[in-house]
Amino acid sequence: FADKAKASLRAKFEPDTELGKRGRFAKEKGWPVFVNPCPSAKVSKRQEIKTLLKQLYKSNRKVKGNIFRAMSHVKTEYLLK
Repeated sequence: FADKAKASLRAKFEPDTELGKRGRFAKEKGWPVFVNPCPSAKVSKRQEIKTLLKQLYKSNRKVKGNIFRAMSHVKTEYLLK
């Protein structure tokens, strides 16, 4: 019983890399799991930037605030026309 409970908890809290959260939820509910056929669905610039920001945030907790602060102090003469 204890092993089953541990496995159940592990399944709920460990990321399922193949299905992800939505796929795991659909599987638990008995729904079909949709696989996105788009070639760029697994690797996108958005995901690359997200991963990069996570890595930066691990090394410096102030990175997120610094980036947002920098975006709010844009000098219009530096922008492309």
